Amino acid sequence: MLDVQQKAFQACLQSFVEANNKRVDEMVREHAREVADLRMSLQYTQRDIDEMKMTIHSQSDRQSNTTRDVEQVTCAQREIEDGIDYVENHTNRNNLRIDGVAEVAAENWEVVRKSFTTALKLTA
Repeated sequence: MLDVQQKAFQACLQSFVEANNKRVDEMVREHAREVADLRMSLQYTQRDIDEMKMTIHSQSDRQSNTTRDVEQVTCAQREIEDGIDYVENHTNRNNLRIDGVAEVAAENWEVVRKSFTTALKLTA
């Protein structure tokens, strides 16, 4: 009788252990599949990240080149504006306006001399 109980207990215990082993094996397989899926996903994600890094680096280079170009254009613009200011100031220093002497569109020194001679009633 004790022998029968022992065999029954062993059979019950063995079936319990086998059921747990199957359950654990299935969980291990499931987790192994999940880990494999995660690794595969991580590889794709890593590739995407590497591509994005290259794109960001390329865009950063383009931005620095564009910034340098803008600085050069701004410097050239400043030089042109300074030149325009100089020419305008120089022109303004040479332009004299005298009341009573009419302006002529195509003035030259000869026309100005005649105008002054006439206005001041001088003889040439």
